[in-house]
Amino acid sequence: MKTTAKDILNKKGTELISIKEGSSLLDAVKLMRAHKIGAVLVLGKKDSIEGIITERDVLSAVDKYNGNINNVSVDDVMTKNIIVAVPDDDIQYLMGIMTKNRIRHIPIVGKERVTGLVSIRDLIATKMEDCELENRLLSDYMKSG
Repeated sequence: MKTTAKDILNKKGTELISIKEGSSLLDAVKLMRAHKIGAVLVLGKKDSIEGIITERDVLSAVDKYNGNINNVSVDDVMTKNIIVAVPDDDIQYLMGIMTKNRIRHIPIVGKERVTGLVSIRDLIATKMEDCELENRLLSDYMKSG
């Protein structure tokens, strides 16, 4: 059985850390620091995904605005054309799409609403658990034979 985005979200939880369109970039940074996360979804009216703010976006903004991001809006620096996945997408597909597009976070969208955000760290942790289980099963098999 292949591990899916839904499986990962069920394990890690579906709490979605987001910020509203028009908010300040500094508020987004504070939110990321408070929750120890690397990305925040930017939501519009009716909680539609308008973009994503990542650590990379923050660094680009610091460079672009010569360190003065006090009056910068998330709208000015967010990535707008974001790639999304669905709950049934498996871990291999997610890893492939994230690697190909050089992204570290991907929103999971089901039934026209965001159900969570999966990070590359989530995928690596899941793969490691799968490998540990497989190793344990093989070891037990070898001992019984």
